[in-house]
Amino acid sequence: MGQNCQFYIVIAVLNARETLERCLMSVLSQEYPHYKLLVVDGGSDDGTVEILQKYQADLSWWVSGPDTGIYDAWNKALHQIKDGWALFLGADDVLQSPDVLLRVADSLQHVGSGIKVAYGQIAVVSCQGHIYAIKGQPWALAGKNFTSIMTLPHQGVFHHSSLFKEYGGFNPELKIAGDYDLLLKVLLDYPPLYLDDLIVASWQIGGISYDVKTPILVAREFSQVRRNNGYHALSFPLFVFYIKAYVLRGLYLLFGDRFSTRVASIYRKVTGQWI
Repeated sequence: MGQNCQFYIVIAVLNARETLERCLMSVLSQEYPHYKLLVVDGGSDDGTVEILQKYQADLSWWVSGPDTGIYDAWNKALHQIKDGWALFLGADDVLQSPDVLLRVADSLQHVGSGIKVAYGQIAVVSCQGHIYAIKGQPWALAGKNFTSIMTLPHQGVFHHSSLFKEYGGFNPELKIAGDYDLLLKVLLDYPPLYLDDLIVASWQIGGISYDVKTPILVAREFSQVRRNNGYHALSFPLFVFYIKAYVLRGLYLLFGDRFSTRVASIYRKVTGQWI
């Protein structure tokens, strides 16, 4: 693979005029030339489409139209992914540095067909760029609870194109845990490669998976994914996740969004964890 490694950067976007250009530029500034930039817009009406038109000469493929969510959007791009590695981003994610793809390509040059997934770390940042936490552990640690909850940072996960042929795409009925659902199937058969000492991307806090009003939905989808893959709906790590989710939900109902968000922010700064 090495210097001939082909990457596909897939960006799902909906009404993200404020952040999309920064995301696009983080890809277009990559020193490694062998990548294709694919963008799926959900039918934005805030000026996002105009940004895509501005950069369309730099995009390998893009489409705009209604979808049912991020996993439906990602699935639309799968037919564009041939032989290579796919990275899926949101419009408020950015690649951490211009040499990210070059460093990943160097790491993948000696891997064999038994590696379907490779991943590094991500930086969890505020809208001002302050780093709250670095997420992503070696598989020896991340793998311990992976059958219970998502322990890989999806903005740092590279998927080999062959896994989509073998396992299919993302479940569009899921709103938050579709990436976990697919990876749980794949990693039972093919343990991932950890890209040591590499921050792939920055994830700006926001979106449905970070809303303090929705952690219970996250836990429920984790339970659904476990059932779908032959596990009991509840495990101890997932039980702990549920407890935290209900505590946060209770704070929101009792004291409102500002207070619960503040508590969640303090917890994040102390522990480096979302919930």
